[in-house]
Amino acid sequence: MLLVALKKDVNMKAALFCLSLLQLWTSTNGEISTHEYQRYTDSSEITGTSIAKTTARSLVRCTTLCAQHEEDDERCHAARYHGETRACELISRSSTGTERWLNDGSWTIVASQDAEVCGDGWHCNEGSSYFVSDEPSDWFTARDRCMDVGATLASIKDQTENTYLKDLLKTYGSNFYWLGGSRASPKNPWLWETGEAWGYEDWEYLKTYLCMGIWVISYNGWHDWDCMHAYRYVCEKIA
Repeated sequence: MLLVALKKDVNMKAALFCLSLLQLWTSTNGEISTHEYQRYTDSSEITGTSIAKTTARSLVRCTTLCAQHEEDDERCHAARYHGETRACELISRSSTGTERWLNDGSWTIVASQDAEVCGDGWHCNEGSSYFVSDEPSDWFTARDRCMDVGATLASIKDQTENTYLKDLLKTYGSNFYWLGGSRASPKNPWLWETGEAWGYEDWEYLKTYLCMGIWVISYNGWHDWDCMHAYRYVCEKIA
């Protein structure tokens, strides 16, 4: 068993050394570069959408396949290689993808240095990371719980982010979720907890309440509501 373990270690070091040589060679010869891909050693999972499952003769070849893949704006952001079976799998960046990779020792993972990596239960999209609560809370408690994990109640800057959150929240099954908008009185302007400027809006229901959230089932848009009602909520922080 010791000899097998040593052999695996030597093979892995050799593969990583070859990968470094390939990166150096391609950077000086103008070919497909794998330089942006590095071995992923973080304990957080990588989430994405599968774009290929194949075989490769080495980790270097698997990484090269990832670097070469770009089809219909779908770019490979991470690859993993299984030394014993020579299985090679590629994923694109996607916070809602079904592929969830962890460093469990059986696969070697390489990832683009700009690949977004979310912690457990968080969803990454366009530079932000989102967490959807399991338990309902009033707006003020939701705000404090987001702050406890280094986040704020989510803000929405444009239609793209609004659509992303609607699609994400529909998968959680509840109708309404608190967001980070509030106002001091019905005559005061709305403000985001993040301090971002209030611009884009998607109101479907707006009366005189002081806190707001988003309906994704039954209704479809922003609603103001009584701050003391208990609903699930969305936290946001920089990815």
